[in-house]
Amino acid sequence: MHPVEKADKKMSVRYAAVSGSFYPAHSQDLAREVGSFINAATTVTEKPPKIIVVPHAHYSFSGHIAAEAFHALIDHQHQYKKVILLGPAHCCCLQGIATSANSAFETPLGTIDVAKELVDQIDQIAGVHVQEDAHTMEYSIEVQLPFLQTVLSEFSLVPLVVGDATPKQLAEVLRALWGGDETLIVISSDMSHHLYDNDARHKDADTVEKIHQLKPTLNSYDACGYRALNAALVLAENEGLKAELICQCNSSVVTGNRDNVTGYASFMMV
Repeated sequence: MHPVEKADKKMSVRYAAVSGSFYPAHSQDLAREVGSFINAATTVTEKPPKIIVVPHAHYSFSGHIAAEAFHALIDHQHQYKKVILLGPAHCCCLQGIATSANSAFETPLGTIDVAKELVDQIDQIAGVHVQEDAHTMEYSIEVQLPFLQTVLSEFSLVPLVVGDATPKQLAEVLRALWGGDETLIVISSDMSHHLYDNDARHKDADTVEKIHQLKPTLNSYDACGYRALNAALVLAENEGLKAELICQCNSSVVTGNRDNVTGYASFMMV
């Protein structure tokens, strides 16, 4: 488990914004909840994943789906030293890709250092820029952090909020950050939104097939994180990776409401 640390007063920290809403605010409650999801998960893989795709809803909706992908990392936890985490912008208008000037991101489980050397490595790429308001309230990044803190050992983070970025920009960023076995890429994305249950199931099945085939043709109706996901699919094919669906469901499983659902799925690319 990533050690719980207190933020140094000299550090510039992005503090948790959705603790107490998307997930528990107190460290013991959060550790217990994430631990229960991980302990219930069963996904293992002999070859360590290079990319995982995980949902970013309230933990009660999709925590068990995300946990299956994170569980696949446990047997390889000591190899991952850098995590590139890309999530779509929900909370501000964003052109391009937003980095953060903060030196650490905090959750109730402690702080995670930002890999500044890697952030500096991409700051000359067109469309990449510091925009703190893209990070301040962004939950697509934040909700993945307690899982990473639970299943990995020591690692640093490159948090990237994706706005209206072009495929070329995103592909260039991912190529620059691809690294070796020490680098894990995490794509934060839900699937279809605001459909009837039956329609959502058909739409999500089509999206799963596109991902299996590494087809970078996803759009906003398929997945909210489609931009980063398309770029990841391009690089996955170039690198000879295969995409595997781990598990999926939609929000009707929790709410019982079949008239307006959101789809969730987790994948790994190895």
